[in-house]
Amino acid sequence: MRCVGQVARAAGVLPAAREAAADALVLDLSLQEGSSLHLIETLSAELPRLRIVVFSGCAESGELSREVMRRGAAAFLTKGCEFDVLMNALRGRA
Repeated sequence: MRCVGQVARAAGVLPAAREAAADALVLDLSLQEGSSLHLIETLSAELPRLRIVVFSGCAESGELSREVMRRGAAAFLTKGCEFDVLMNALRGRA
């Protein structure tokens, strides 16, 4: 597995994912200038094979986790998770 791109602003995520033809994407919920929740829906609709793994620093993640999964994310992880957990989520084993 290799990293094929990185963006800091919500507006750059969809074009970068399209250009890279990525299999998976790690999305931080605290992106600048945009709604990550809306972006999950857009990515899911436009790139249905893209595996979206949402990363959040939010300790209370129950309701938020359900919401991102409802919008199309494949996994929801907190930033304190083990590296193996992240890799398994990216590979579809979470």
